[in-house]
Amino acid sequence: MIRDQTTFSPWSFPASHHITTMFIGGNKNKLKLPQCEYFEEGIVVTIDIRAVIYIPGKIVAAICFP
Repeated sequence: MIRDQTTFSPWSFPASHHITTMFIGGNKNKLKLPQCEYFEEGIVVTIDIRAVIYIPGKIVAAICFP
């Protein structure tokens, strides 16, 4: 059976979303890195998305490079 793609789409926008630009976790030494020391919020950065991981109903993640 072929579905009409104009009425069916497995994709939808999440209720909220974010981009993690640097994960510190329990590694406090990362706070000393220049990427963290000079970090500024609200700066527009162009990124290259190399891969997307999609788990329906759970998460969409991507491997990105500035």
